[in-house]
Amino acid sequence: MAERFIIERQGGLAGLKGRGTVDAAALDEKDREALQELFERKKPLPRDAGADRYIFTITRQSEAGSKTLEVPETLLPRSVARAVKDQI
Repeated sequence: MAERFIIERQGGLAGLKGRGTVDAAALDEKDREALQELFERKKPLPRDAGADRYIFTITRQSEAGSKTLEVPETLLPRSVARAVKDQI
């Protein structure tokens, strides 16, 4: 199984939920490394200041298993956030 990320978005002004997937191989190296660093952090990720911000729940799936992490919108690479499509 190739490594992939399942991204779920919640929050925001209208509270619209969104979901998307992206294969790690489809990301550029900089964005792949940014996601890897988020998953390797020992400390909890900080929350974004202010109301109506998005929170992304990202699940990394690979042959080694899966791991899920909540990421504030300011720390998520834009190419990963663009993979999310609104769900109505």
